[in-house]
Amino acid sequence: MIRHVILWKLKEMPEEEKKKVMEGIRENLEGLNGKIPGLISLKIRTGALPSSNADLMLDSVFLDEESLKGYAVHPLHVAAANGFVRPYTAVRSCLDFPAEGKDAAVAESEGKIDRLLGVTARQEWPDSICFTDAKKLSADIYGLYKPYSEPVYRRMPQEAADKVSSGVASLSTRTAGGRLRFVTDSEYVAIRVIRPFRTYIMPHMAFLGASGFDVYVKEERGYIYAGSLIPPVRFTEGFEAILHFRSRKERDLTLNFPLYDNVSELYIGLEEGAVCRKAPGYRNEKPVLFYGASITQGGCASRPGNSYQGFLSRWLDLDYINLGFSGSAKGEQAIADYLATLDVSSFVMDYDANSTFEMLEPTHRAVYETFRRAHPATPVLLVSNCHWRYSPEQEKTDEARREIIRRHFGEWSNAGDRNLYYLDGRTMFAREGEYDCTVDGAHPNDLGFWNMAKAIEPFLRKVYGITG
Repeated sequence: MIRHVILWKLKEMPEEEKKKVMEGIRENLEGLNGKIPGLISLKIRTGALPSSNADLMLDSVFLDEESLKGYAVHPLHVAAANGFVRPYTAVRSCLDFPAEGKDAAVAESEGKIDRLLGVTARQEWPDSICFTDAKKLSADIYGLYKPYSEPVYRRMPQEAADKVSSGVASLSTRTAGGRLRFVTDSEYVAIRVIRPFRTYIMPHMAFLGASGFDVYVKEERGYIYAGSLIPPVRFTEGFEAILHFRSRKERDLTLNFPLYDNVSELYIGLEEGAVCRKAPGYRNEKPVLFYGASITQGGCASRPGNSYQGFLSRWLDLDYINLGFSGSAKGEQAIADYLATLDVSSFVMDYDANSTFEMLEPTHRAVYETFRRAHPATPVLLVSNCHWRYSPEQEKTDEARREIIRRHFGEWSNAGDRNLYYLDGRTMFAREGEYDCTVDGAHPNDLGFWNMAKAIEPFLRKVYGITG
């Protein structure tokens, strides 16, 4: 990979005019992303400190030297340079060099991956591939907070997360519930992921579920799993992968973001000239809100689409927000206040696992009452923990917490709340393989999440009037 860096000092001009010129350079050069073969990323850096002797910088990465040469004479680049850069430039300095560190990490291959999985390393990519920033793709991003304007993908505002706890602040950038949806006739879809740091590997959760992406195709019979985009185990700051469909036809795609990892930047690779447009929206204009702990976040699904919200979303065609915070769902007043600000169509309050018996009574009440004051008629489902303990002592503790939620449901229902529902978590694994639904007695595996989704499904069908 080759890094191509340019520093420009602009001609003398009024400050307001200079700002407009720099914005024109940024808009037109960054607009080349995804349009020129071999151009991996291009950013314009402004905001120079007083110690600088240049006004702005082009920072770009190319697949190889041939790609850089092609960029130099590409008609789109020549038009942008002649129209928006060269007329205003006094001094230009350029440095080209082999990319290292973060730039090289996205290209790093940790060995060949099984071709049967449809996932390959970069050296096997088609020549026709063209990358576009997911934020600029003709697509929709669901389940994340202001994904088009925030510098990294996140589930709630940094300021709000900071008020809750350090755990929520850290986990708010883990992208559980994030989805990218679009229609394309490309024979493949590829991703290039940039991350701010490497996330630790959990011993009891599949790396794909924590850090990878999976892909679904929407067909007449429903959402069909198409494949996974799997990171190498030893990746550092980024990875890339490709999924081949083996035929060219229009497909309605959903890419599910990682459940436990961060994503700073996401680029989507499609065939040059392929159709790409927004997919039809979900049936619910306002999303379903889920609040809870590690199980809600998706631990320990084998891949992102197998969280219980993932199953429900596909079965019922529903949009949702996943605010599960592993080890940090304690019902603080700050999180209750934030949940109450969200414009949602229903609320699944799947929270008790991180609370002691003493904490749960007041905080569970506060979360409900704060939300209900802001949303007096929004349907709310109270869910107790689904843990399946072999130890009688552990089960006794879990049952004590369930009893608090049962009591709250009775109290609030008797007080007149006709939009309140209750699901006993102890019953959720009673459908299939009740003793085989977790990885550790607490966190569901894929079978467990399927059972959880089946248990919650009747509530959502009733709320949204879904039959069949």
